Amino acid sequence: MASHHAPARKYLTPGTIQSNKFLSDIPEKRAKIEASIAFRNNTLQAQKRANYQNEFDRLTGHREINYNLIQAQVGKEKSIKDALGQIIIQNVKAKPSRVRAKKADMLQKQLSAIENEKNIITQRAPALEKRMKELTTKATKSLTKGKEPHPIYKTNF
Repeated sequence: MASHHAPARKYLTPGTIQSNKFLSDIPEKRAKIEASIAFRNNTLQAQKRANYQNEFDRLTGHREINYNLIQAQVGKEKSIKDALGQIIIQNVKAKPSRVRAKKADMLQKQLSAIENEKNIITQRAPALEKRMKELTTKATKSLTKGKEPHPIYKTNF
């Protein structure tokens, strides 16, 4: 039975050409590793900023949509109030009628529905603004220098 021995390790002998070359290459290799780590970290930060910007743009679109919806609701509300005012004027000038009363009730219901829709839309606004502020803060922080990098990107040797 033959015994299997691990091959003998080869060590560099100090002062030899190979040893000197190996030692002289260490700073260059370290610089390359640091540059690679910095590049990866910068790439990740850029991707994060792009994601923040995309989400911010999407939320800005939602904010614009909410603003436009509110403006549309205000326009509807104004026209309904005008129609309701006309009915009131007609009831004052002429004898009140059931048709006008039914129409007034219908307009009142429409007004309350519009008010509910406006409330729902305006309730979304604070959360939207808060998230947009968070994204702005995160993007700003990711741009600041001197910040501690993610642990996997630290260059401790």
